[in-house]
Amino acid sequence: MEDFEKCIQKCELEDIRHSGRVFIWTNKRLGEDFVAKKLDRVLGNWNCFDSTSHLSAHFPTLGISDHSPVVIHFQNQDHSFGRNFKYLNIWGSHPSFLSVVKEALLAELLGRQGTPLENVSHKLKRVKQGLKELHRKFFKDVSSSSTREREALDKIQSLLCPNPLNVELRGREQEATLDVKEADRLEE
Repeated sequence: MEDFEKCIQKCELEDIRHSGRVFIWTNKRLGEDFVAKKLDRVLGNWNCFDSTSHLSAHFPTLGISDHSPVVIHFQNQDHSFGRNFKYLNIWGSHPSFLSVVKEALLAELLGRQGTPLENVSHKLKRVKQGLKELHRKFFKDVSSSSTREREALDKIQSLLCPNPLNVELRGREQEATLDVKEADRLEE
């Protein structure tokens, strides 16, 4: 341990400001067998602090894992990218899927004169719009059950954070973990 401390001092490292859970690992057992520890640290040097105006680490709730991840926030990012479009296999099972795609691909490009590649790009954008509309109409709540179960688990784990030895909350956490796993299985 002394060697580690010397290494940290020699590299001029310091703990980064952090928030969230105090104990980031737990064996998730009940009663006297319960153990919770703070295992991880996030360190940075002055060069790191100088290059970013606000740097912090957040340890969120555990979810179904026994170990909390760490999320490092950098605040000087000016990029803002939209979410990537991802095809969901469940769309192909809907009876109107083929007609949505066919309609988008066969639509006339009114007033558009461009290269063949530009026309293909425009048609793909129309397919994307059609699939998004199909999703909104028929598949919007496919993952909402999983999301609700995760939110319930997060709420229980937030209550456990200041009182990790509460046996009743530990039992509720175990039940909620099983509920999340089942909802994830159904969503998949």
